[in-house]
Amino acid sequence: MANANAGALTLLRNSWLFKDLDTSIIARLGELCATRQYAKGEVVFVQGENGDALYGVVAGEIRVSANSAQGQEMHLNVIQPGEILGEIALLDGGARSASAIATKASMLLVMPRDAFLKLLEQEHSLASHFMVLLCQRIRWISEIVEDEAFRSVPMRLARRVAILARLHGEETEEGTILRLSQHDLAQFLNVSRQVVNVNLQQWQRDGLVALSRGAVVVKDFDGLDYASVANT
Repeated sequence: MANANAGALTLLRNSWLFKDLDTSIIARLGELCATRQYAKGEVVFVQGENGDALYGVVAGEIRVSANSAQGQEMHLNVIQPGEILGEIALLDGGARSASAIATKASMLLVMPRDAFLKLLEQEHSLASHFMVLLCQRIRWISEIVEDEAFRSVPMRLARRVAILARLHGEETEEGTILRLSQHDLAQFLNVSRQVVNVNLQQWQRDGLVALSRGAVVVKDFDGLDYASVANT
């Protein structure tokens, strides 16, 4: 692994996990990091193994997924450049709750847990910062549980497409392109591809999205937001 560069420090500074921290602490965090190259298809970490590092995507793309006890795979997220993953294991060192694999040739920032914990003991403001973030994560998990309990599949799909497009979409004159296949969207929600296709086709007729091979173009975020809270 190579030493982290200025681009990696920018990633830390702009990430949701560290962005509100003092510049001096960001610099110290950067000193803990190294970068590592991953080939397309290479595994970053596996669900169930002990977590020993935080990762940030400098370049490329990482898919995060989890498997049920019955062996069913569910896609949880797609991590793009500038984003981080593995933050839970950074704090508790417990088993990875999901697996991560490079879907493109990627360069990742790697922050070892042991080094991070030593810094956490020295910097009280860093500890306070993470207490707040943990509370935010609990709220986020509660929203997911609420989605599963109270939202229909079309509502959940509309919400997920809107969120992913806002986070990872590419702005064009036609709309915001989310480069994610219907198969992947189906695995995100643990539903069939046919169910995803039926709803996307309807939203295309309604002018909310446009469909192309391996991508969804969001044309009307307000319409998708409405579909996420109303049975359609």
